[in-house]
Amino acid sequence: MGPEQSPRLSVWNLAGRTEAPVNPSRHFILKICGLREIAHLRVAEACGATHFGLLVEVTQSPRCVSRRQARVLARAARARPVMVTMLDDPAAIVDLARTVQPAVVQHHGEPSFEPEAVRRELPGTEFWQVVSVEVGPDPDLLGPAERIRAAAATGADRVVLDAARSGQSGGLGVAMDWEAAAQLVEAAGEFPILLAGGLSPDNVAEAIGRVRPAGVDVSSGVETGPNAKSPRLIRAFCEAVRLVTVPARARKRQNPETGSTVHRGESDA
Repeated sequence: MGPEQSPRLSVWNLAGRTEAPVNPSRHFILKICGLREIAHLRVAEACGATHFGLLVEVTQSPRCVSRRQARVLARAARARPVMVTMLDDPAAIVDLARTVQPAVVQHHGEPSFEPEAVRRELPGTEFWQVVSVEVGPDPDLLGPAERIRAAAATGADRVVLDAARSGQSGGLGVAMDWEAAAQLVEAAGEFPILLAGGLSPDNVAEAIGRVRPAGVDVSSGVETGPNAKSPRLIRAFCEAVRLVTVPARARKRQNPETGSTVHRGESDA
């Protein structure tokens, strides 16, 4: 099927993008979000998590931490801290980030500003934009595709694709349509997309195989209850990711309890 016929390409072309869909990124991101305790951070790092999320002053979330708590966790970390925020004022985001000192600012919501407005004030700090896809039959892809295009065009480093229900997203434990997610990932070409929403140790391997994201982001899928992170589930999730993203020959050289960087998988054939 040529590009002019491909339904996957047509979604992106209507949003203003035309290059062929490829995603050559080698470094796979494994993010454990909503951490509040150093003990859980250490478990995640030991299992190979590359990033961890701090919901800083997101007061509507049970996973919320203060800026002071976030700074302590960020300073103690070997993994890269991600400051998750719903603020919509670039100056307020920059002020918060200067206290927390994250490696990444992750923004939830429909931004009224360009990511570059934050990035230029925080040299060396990445900006990730969350783009939500409503759960349900025949999900709209044109809206999310346009939001991905806009994020890429205005300075975002990555997009986190998350499931939404009634306009709410983030830590809901709800999975999106993986075929829809795969279309958006493939159409985004070289621009890296992370997958979130309803991931767990039981389904993350299948999700990676079907969607082919540049990384995964989990929160409720490694909890035994509201805001109750489980070291066992964190380990199981990281191991499930490792098994499908690290070649078998490389796994033989790794101890799963070390903080090795996780890479995109490749066949040993």
